[in-house]
Amino acid sequence: MNEKALQVLEYFRIIDMLAARCCSALTRDFVKKLRPSSKLHWIRDELAATGEAFEVIVKKGVPPLGGFYDISGLAHLAAKEGSLSPGQLLQVSYNLSSARRSEEYLNTAEFAHLRIVNGLAGSI
Repeated sequence: MNEKALQVLEYFRIIDMLAARCCSALTRDFVKKLRPSSKLHWIRDELAATGEAFEVIVKKGVPPLGGFYDISGLAHLAAKEGSLSPGQLLQVSYNLSSARRSEEYLNTAEFAHLRIVNGLAGSI
């Protein structure tokens, strides 16, 4: 889709509204990079994921995501045997706690039929 069409559709205004509701800087950055696609397979996959997410939220309520930190640099530093400060260790700990809560939220028998949700829960 060309830039003029995106302006006419107020696409960037909608993206800004969505980004404002994101709970972390990582998610906001991801949302701001979203662009429309004409790839039918990708569109179907994303609609299926949205449908499954909607079903989960309707049945269980709002997911316990909260904010989380971008710890990619910290993981890289630790992999090189660098040391992390107490504040950095707290960021890692917070992310691990958030991941655990998210997995517990998604990993229930009532969602066994949801292929995408199960894949996400398994990858956490």
